[in-house]
Amino acid sequence: MSVDKGRAAFDTSSATRKCKYRPGCLWLFAGAIGIVALVASAFRFSEVATSYAVQRDLYYQGDVHADSKIARPLIDSEQTFDLAVTVWLRTDKDDLDGEEVSKRSRFSPIRPAIPLYSDIAFRGLRLRDKNIFATVNFTVPTAYFRKSDLTNYDLRGSVVLLPTSPSPLDRIIDYSTFIPSYVETLPVRSWPFPLGSSPMGGKTLADKAVERFGVSVPLLEFHNIRKRCEDSEDNFYEDDDGSISSTTHFKSPLTHHPYIVTRTQIRIVDETALFDRKAYIAKQRMLNFISCKEEQAILYPSILDCNRSYVNAGHVEAAITLERADNKGIKDVVYSPFISTSTFVGPKDLLPIPVHRQICSTTQDSIQAAADDREAVDVSWKLSFYGGSFRRVYGLEMIEALHRETKFDMEASDHDLMYVHDNVEFRGKPF
Repeated sequence: MSVDKGRAAFDTSSATRKCKYRPGCLWLFAGAIGIVALVASAFRFSEVATSYAVQRDLYYQGDVHADSKIARPLIDSEQTFDLAVTVWLRTDKDDLDGEEVSKRSRFSPIRPAIPLYSDIAFRGLRLRDKNIFATVNFTVPTAYFRKSDLTNYDLRGSVVLLPTSPSPLDRIIDYSTFIPSYVETLPVRSWPFPLGSSPMGGKTLADKAVERFGVSVPLLEFHNIRKRCEDSEDNFYEDDDGSISSTTHFKSPLTHHPYIVTRTQIRIVDETALFDRKAYIAKQRMLNFISCKEEQAILYPSILDCNRSYVNAGHVEAAITLERADNKGIKDVVYSPFISTSTFVGPKDLLPIPVHRQICSTTQDSIQAAADDREAVDVSWKLSFYGGSFRRVYGLEMIEALHRETKFDMEASDHDLMYVHDNVEFRGKPF
């Protein structure tokens, strides 16, 4: 990647760039950061207080031995679990077998994808664990990314929590979720699992239950890249305002080139309190009616139209019904852990996909511009695990939402890119 332009890594004004390294401006810059931090803290506090207020209604205050009135955590403080990780690449339907295609409506909002990797990345974790690291290596074919219309979910990762046996999940007899049955969900684990395993029959009830609170994270971002041909046909593209976009639709291939995200933090809320079962089930049923309605101006809604934020859903995401070991006739209910992923990445965490997407004016220019294309790119996806209270996890999510509003200038100097990257890493550290 060429980084000899010497431009600022953020898309800022020339006055800001000239001011960046002058002593007087540094004080102004520090003051601005302080003001932003105070605003962010106030906003974060209000949001965390809201989330606490929402969850507080679920806490159980009665007799801890009244099992029929309690919903317990599926994962308590001593229960160990593994994290299964899968990488998906969007594909055309011709790449899938007939059985897989037949499962989907031709109007389905969920685009077909094939797994590039699917295996256990972390083993023997507990909710309180922090700063556990793993690296997932996989290879991404690049042909698909020559298309003009891409989305950030065309390459995505997914995470599924697998309790270590023995666990309450061994006694499952049913489960429910706040996602309505008519909403199509993203696959979160290859089957058979791990990828490449021998056929293992259909999924068990336990398999289906843990996948209902699995999560997906987009592994693409769109940023600028140097041009490969001087004369190109780009007059019909929208003007670039510098904001982050989830699609390349009507965007210039020079300002919206696909980059692979190579670093992700997986977070789980360390919550083991007892919940009031009646209130818990009532909230899940209420969310079933309202959580996927706001954006549904379409006939075929998907999971991407649903609000699974901690404030909205949290641990109400999935409830699992268990057979009791003493066979007293009543059933136990356990609630799912809440999993989220970080979007806090810096420019050094982004890998440009080596394909030429610019529309050159002449055939000769197109041939020369595509000379550096590669059929595949090897990726090392750096993962970390962090378990923390909902205040910490949600606070980090709020900081990220405030911070990531504009694209990086990927043609900036190495010095400027590293400056921005270090700043991103500092802000993304758990507090």
